[in-house]
Amino acid sequence: MSLSIVPYNEVTAEYAAIEGEGDGSLEYWRRAHWNYFSRECKRIGREPTESMSVICSVFEVLHVLPPPSEANPSIERTSPGERGAASHVKR
Repeated sequence: MSLSIVPYNEVTAEYAAIEGEGDGSLEYWRRAHWNYFSRECKRIGREPTESMSVICSVFEVLHVLPPPSEANPSIERTSPGERGAASHVKR
C-alpha cells in the first residue's frame, strides 16, 4: 500500500490510470474528481482550488467479499491481487 498527499493539479496520469475510473485518463480523472471535490468542499464550507491537497492511496486487493445482495449488479468488482486506488480531499 502507498499513500501520498499531493496538490490536485499534480496528480499524475499513472495514478489516474491505476484508479481506473472512466477511460483511465488524467483528463477524465480531473474532470470527475473536480466535480466530486467541489461538492464535498461546498458541504464543509470550503472552495476547491487547483492546489488543494489530495490524498492518493494505492492498495492491493486481498479478498473480495460477495455482495450482500444482487440488487446492484452495476458495481464493479476487483479480483484479488489487482491494484486499486482511492482519492480524497485533505481537510
